[in-house]
Amino acid sequence: MHQVDHYIAEVADAQGADQVLAALGTQVTRLGFEWFTYEMVLSPTNQHDAFSSTNFPTLWIDQYARQRYTRDDPVISHAMRMSRPFLWDEIRRHPHLTLRQKTIFNEAADVGLTAGAIVPLHGPGPIKAYVSVTSNMPDDRFAQLFARCRHELLLLATYAHAQLVKLGVGAPMTSLSLSPREIEVMTWTALGYSAWDIAEKLSISAHTVKEHIDRSKEKLGAKNKTHAASICISQGLVRL
Repeated sequence: MHQVDHYIAEVADAQGADQVLAALGTQVTRLGFEWFTYEMVLSPTNQHDAFSSTNFPTLWIDQYARQRYTRDDPVISHAMRMSRPFLWDEIRRHPHLTLRQKTIFNEAADVGLTAGAIVPLHGPGPIKAYVSVTSNMPDDRFAQLFARCRHELLLLATYAHAQLVKLGVGAPMTSLSLSPREIEVMTWTALGYSAWDIAEKLSISAHTVKEHIDRSKEKLGAKNKTHAASICISQGLVRL
């Protein structure tokens, strides 16, 4: 229980979303899960794609974004309706899943996300969010792990969510504005890609990428590109 008390204090003192999520990630790992995602799907103003942060494998993040799976992901839609934590397996075996929904599960498993669970987080007001934990382990072992620690996981997720809301995550700052190209560059930057990698993806020069990053940093008042990416995520300017 000492670890949980320390976590609660750490989250309460956090000055930014990155600190909150780093603390949550440490606890998720301690519990035995390999990856996690926090996503605020509905913000205080009912805007979609309010905030998302994940340490899922980059290969899956790219595939998920490229295929625009968000609109069809049954895990997300189920999390919006449910109030209790649940296993992916509860919906993965549903007989009425569409082919595209089955494909999402199959492709996730192909990159190591073989089992998962969701902790829905609703409120205050219209806000709806969730924490997803996943692992590359058989369903039965994952189910046993989740059964042992689901109550602690719910507690950890709830404190993180409350602090993120307090910090203003999901409440866009209207004074912040990036161009479409700057948003594109900062999205890839937030995903961990170098200027050289981004240049290849966008068919522009690495120098041009760095110019977009520098302008974004100036507009956002950021100290470096990592800080700029964090601001973009927390203010909903980019979505991972």
